[in-house]
Amino acid sequence: MTMEFEMFFFSIILACDDHKFTGGHGASVDVEGEGYEAVTAVLEGNACTGCHSGGLPPNLATDLCSTVVGVASGQATSMMLIEAGSAEDSYLYHKVAGTHLDVGGMGDVMPPGGSVSADHLATLESWINAGASCEVAVDTGSEPEETAAQAFCALFEDTCGSWTADAPCEDWYNSAPSGAEGASEGATQACYDYHLNVAVSMTDADEVAMHCTHAMGGTDVSGNAPCTDQDPPEPSDPPDELVGDADNGELVVSSTCMGCHTANPDIENAVSMTDEDLINLFDNGQGYMPAQNLTEQEKLDVIAYLRQAYG
Repeated sequence: MTMEFEMFFFSIILACDDHKFTGGHGASVDVEGEGYEAVTAVLEGNACTGCHSGGLPPNLATDLCSTVVGVASGQATSMMLIEAGSAEDSYLYHKVAGTHLDVGGMGDVMPPGGSVSADHLATLESWINAGASCEVAVDTGSEPEETAAQAFCALFEDTCGSWTADAPCEDWYNSAPSGAEGASEGATQACYDYHLNVAVSMTDADEVAMHCTHAMGGTDVSGNAPCTDQDPPEPSDPPDELVGDADNGELVVSSTCMGCHTANPDIENAVSMTDEDLINLFDNGQGYMPAQNLTEQEKLDVIAYLRQAYG
């Protein structure tokens, strides 16, 4: 666009605006939101597209990215009409804001009289600074997909009646250690995975019912606490020969196993299993019981305790 043509273009805006439209410009036009749709509403509301809808370039009633974004200005030759990402470097913004003479421009403010409202000017500025995208946002109307933790917690509360433990339900069965409201600080991914692996396999009320003591403030709440611990320490090198310690095994069972087995007390049945089968159970889990992160010593301690307490 030559400087002479652009001067002609702006003079036509001045000429056609006042007698083609009545009632003033768009100060009274409500524009909601931001982005491309809001900017086109500003242009229409301020009578800009009345003259510039195809006959007089640039066409402001069509894709702005092809007519003004990245298009050089003829009045301020060092500037683009719209410099994507910078309203300060966009001549069209200055022309509307009335600061065009400060950046080497010429002529009158547009629309005549500088009647674009502060809100409309802010909409234009925000759109340019955000990158001047001409994509129209599409509302799919779809709800965010429900997470496994949310599905389990909804089923849990329907089955158990309420959740009264200190920690929110999703702090127990969250699928990630951060980014979720209420997630425990310092929690580890392994801890969340441990709880979620149990929960995600439960899809009916009978399966969930065994966990209701969590919601009702049962004794297993302290044994199967929310994810607040750091990663477990690396196991130390075992001695040449390990011997199970029943007293330590009782502590391991209380902190690791009784959270679930208090509500479903079948732990005494474990004494009918061989040591090898028990170790396989600890390592790999079975049914609703997930694998346990026990050291070799802890496995032998648990076995010693089970034999002593239930044998």
